Amino acid sequence: MGGPGATTMRLAARDRAHAAVDHIRVLGPFAGIGAADLARALRRLHAVEPTDPLVCRLSSGRRHWLPVAADDGIADLLAEAVVAAGDSATAAVITSYLLHHRLGDLPMLAVVGGGHVGLRISHAFGDNRTLATVLPDLLNAAATGRCPLRRSAATTVRSPLITALRHQVLRDPGQFVAALHRRRPPRTDPPADDPGRRWLPRPAYHSACSPGALPGLLAWRDAFAPGVRVTAMLAAATWTAFATAGLGPQRPGYTTLVDLRRYLPPGVTVPGNFSWDHDLTPDDPTDPVSVHRALNAELASGAPLLALARHTARQALPDPGHPDEAGTRFAMIPTRPGVELSFASTGHLDGYERLPSAGPHDEHCDISAPAPLGPCGASVAFSQLHGTLQVNVGFHASTFDRTVVAAAVDRLCADPTALLPGPPPSPDHYST
Repeated sequence: MGGPGATTMRLAARDRAHAAVDHIRVLGPFAGIGAADLARALRRLHAVEPTDPLVCRLSSGRRHWLPVAADDGIADLLAEAVVAAGDSATAAVITSYLLHHRLGDLPMLAVVGGGHVGLRISHAFGDNRTLATVLPDLLNAAATGRCPLRRSAATTVRSPLITALRHQVLRDPGQFVAALHRRRPPRTDPPADDPGRRWLPRPAYHSACSPGALPGLLAWRDAFAPGVRVTAMLAAATWTAFATAGLGPQRPGYTTLVDLRRYLPPGVTVPGNFSWDHDLTPDDPTDPVSVHRALNAELASGAPLLALARHTARQALPDPGHPDEAGTRFAMIPTRPGVELSFASTGHLDGYERLPSAGPHDEHCDISAPAPLGPCGASVAFSQLHGTLQVNVGFHASTFDRTVVAAAVDRLCADPTALLPGPPPSPDHYST
């Protein structure tokens, strides 16, 4: 598939573990970014860095990136990977297209139209941190006619997990040892007499935005809980929004995405994937201060890093299961399933804000369809674009009613502070 002298690149284990999942993101409207502009930018990238994963194909076993030839190879790749949707295409239409078109061996599928750019990218390429750097640069290159930055120039270490573990142990050995012995609360099983019901995946999403949410949250924090993370406030408000909509929790806590680069020594960067979906069990998931305290304790202990290390070790062991387990693992769910919430925040999308705009900032969108973690999962993604809070939820419509999920998200966006408790107890109550 590659040209003469082309070399395949083996995926790191941390990237290979995500190869079956894709990111979906739709942004805009932008000015001066058409399908042809994006294709030319990718062609320029291939000319200077033919081994960049964005211009390679994935091997059939999803273990290698396969470079393509400089003539027909890259032309064929771009013909499949970049789609012109026309001037009348809406963000919703582009999102639907991406949801229903699998990548196959492509690293990325881009749909461009109506000023919007939609991208479906293999998770093997990288996590949210990687995409937040690479994608704005790619779109800027398409708008300006320059070559995208070469990702291979990033500083890397051979074994980021071992490097991070060593750095964390040296930084705080006591907390690390305590984290080794910490037990996780057991997950709640459905009642023994629940016959369950058959389940098939049916990915769905709901996207909403709230222009006034961020100022309101900051004012609430200044008045009642100085120093608390905005993400902790949003997690608490979301928990309440789902519970009051009739989507009660499946377990006492939820999952939060942690960027493990925080545990690396200064100056070390890791492209690709280096994040972990970590279980968090605050004493009160509806209280932002309780959520904040629990998150700080987990991050300080290095527990998310240990969780990834355990997962990596298990992946290296022979699979004791039966060959058909993967196909039947999610065949049954409880008759009345509870929701398993997971949260991820990409923060302030300043890289996209610098792109040429084709409309008022309050008309810009950041639509994503985060993959739910299992059949009862609801993955909630937060971002900030031009001062507006963007909320996206990915779930399975075969598990939860779309209208009920939409009602929960819309209530959250209407006024998240209305879902928070009254003035919290004294900070002394929440010793850290």
